[in-house]
Amino acid sequence: MSIRNLKDGSKKPWFCECYLNGRQGKRVRKRFATKGEAAAFERFVTREIEDKPWEGDKPDHRRLTQLIEIWFTRYGVTLANGAVVYSKLLKMSDAMGNPVAPLLNAKLYSEFRSQRMHGQISFVDHRWQKGAPSIATLNSELARFKAVFSKLKELGEWKLANPVEEVKPFKDHERSMAFLHEGQISLLLELVAQHNRKDMLKIVKLCLATGARWNEAAQLNGSQLTKYKVTYTNTKTKKNRSVPISEELYDEIYSQLLASCLKSATRPSATF
Repeated sequence: MSIRNLKDGSKKPWFCECYLNGRQGKRVRKRFATKGEAAAFERFVTREIEDKPWEGDKPDHRRLTQLIEIWFTRYGVTLANGAVVYSKLLKMSDAMGNPVAPLLNAKLYSEFRSQRMHGQISFVDHRWQKGAPSIATLNSELARFKAVFSKLKELGEWKLANPVEEVKPFKDHERSMAFLHEGQISLLLELVAQHNRKDMLKIVKLCLATGARWNEAAQLNGSQLTKYKVTYTNTKTKKNRSVPISEELYDEIYSQLLASCLKSATRPSATF
């Protein structure tokens, strides 16, 4: 951008010349009676470029995976399940053909989601495939993608509109909670007791007694166990929670943790 006096004797000798995208981009020229007016116009054009990056910035040729990488390194790593989400986002991007980011739009995403809904795209090993993903899973994927672009915008890495903002989640019917009857619990414990992994039974008992998620119980360490109480940390809700347990279960878990510690004293904390 430049301002200069043409000194051609005209009533508007001050000339402002602006290039919106370098020398090869669009050029704006205007004449003014005073230098102050020309400077004000220059500031106005500058603000317009900042407010409308699609007109003034260089084209964004980054692929979707590149933006996902930025999201992960600058924010995702701080999440308890950040690595899992990152892996899922990369798979989603690959399924959509890893487009140039500005070309991602509601149509492209909705087509991808439709294929997911009909079981044409799966991220699960074929050995565990049980059909198309649930509505809740599809809505969770959409929410994550929206959140990625919102965070990129906050980080100054994305200046366009959120490309999937207009895509709405599916309506999902509320499902009733499932539970086990006493007879089913007894059968479950009987079958688990036959498992090759000796600590499997204790993990199942802990889940049943405290309502813990599987990983929470399986990764329990000695510092989380106090007399007749278990404290879960790094939970899905990011809040620590303590749950009372019976004396019998405490003794059973404590003895296993103690045995693990004695067997491998070099480890900072033993898990069972």
